[in-house]
Amino acid sequence: MATQYVPLSPVDLLPEELQIDKPSETPEVVYADDPATYGMVDFSHEEPVTVEENTTVDKASSMSRKIKAHDLLILDEEQQLCGILHSADLEGVRPTQIMESKDIEKSEVTVGMLMTPLDEVLCLNYDEILHARIGNLIASLNQQRCEYALAIDSDKDSGQQTVRGLISKWRLTHQLGEESNKKS
Repeated sequence: MATQYVPLSPVDLLPEELQIDKPSETPEVVYADDPATYGMVDFSHEEPVTVEENTTVDKASSMSRKIKAHDLLILDEEQQLCGILHSADLEGVRPTQIMESKDIEKSEVTVGMLMTPLDEVLCLNYDEILHARIGNLIASLNQQRCEYALAIDSDKDSGQQTVRGLISKWRLTHQLGEESNKKS
């Protein structure tokens, strides 16, 4: 026998102008009292930029410039998240330090050698982020001495965890308005 479905209840439109819900863009300037989601790259709206840990620094640098990506999620050979890297680290002194410490050429330096490993990344509950403020994110990153935080969403039924977004101290610092800088 066929399953019987109950129709959904219609909604009466209010007399105000009807708005179309679009994915929100992250504001360029944020303040400490703004919603924490303003300081998060939300992967449900913006696809994360990923590179494999054995990708050379030169290749990753070229790619990040081409697509204007600042934060790169680093994947291991099983395509599992293993770290995070900011594009500035691809050009800075860190590649030179790796070259000297490992006695290798620049063409041998990989993003895996430069990345912040996953075990050094702060993980925050996405449900808490929804009710938090930018100031809470900054306080969390500062307290844990972390450059990054991942927003972790957990399925209520299965418990399966998903990376919902990325919070970068570098990005927050650049987004903060003058009012917030005076308060901090």
